[in-house]
Amino acid sequence: MVTPRPLPLLRSLVPHSLPPRVRPEAEVCPSTACPSKGSVPRLSVPSSRGSVTAETAAALPALVVVLAAGLWAVGAVAAQLECVDAARTGARAASRGESLDRVRSNVLAAAPAGARAEVVRDTERVRVEVSVRVGPRWGLSLPEVTVRGSAVSAVEPGVGPSGAVGGGGR
Repeated sequence: MVTPRPLPLLRSLVPHSLPPRVRPEAEVCPSTACPSKGSVPRLSVPSSRGSVTAETAAALPALVVVLAAGLWAVGAVAAQLECVDAARTGARAASRGESLDRVRSNVLAAAPAGARAEVVRDTERVRVEVSVRVGPRWGLSLPEVTVRGSAVSAVEPGVGPSGAVGGGGR
């Protein structure tokens, strides 16, 4: 019995690291059941069964790290937005003449936990700055960042630099 050789074209389609094994048609099917005698021999390539599982096992930790970093970034942006809202509320209240201590306590109540607030009022404007350090909630795997929010508002007419209504000059 003559063993057919694979065609050069088929050899180039199979990876070089995995040499093809040629199975003659006679081994695959009996001579009476073969639909096409003398056809191209079948190539048997080793199975890559289980490779998807291995690739998933290798990629899963990287996916978890990317997801954790994304959640941390969303948390930092949310804290920054809270700082901006608290600063804006404080600047509005301070420009109306509320005491700076009361404004500072209201700002800290509206800001994220652990925030610092600075309220400065002069004759023309009020500036409120709120800052907080934000880190991941699950540990020290990612660095902390400081986010800030600030707001400036013009002092309303009749409010002096100390916050007294009416200018405080009488």
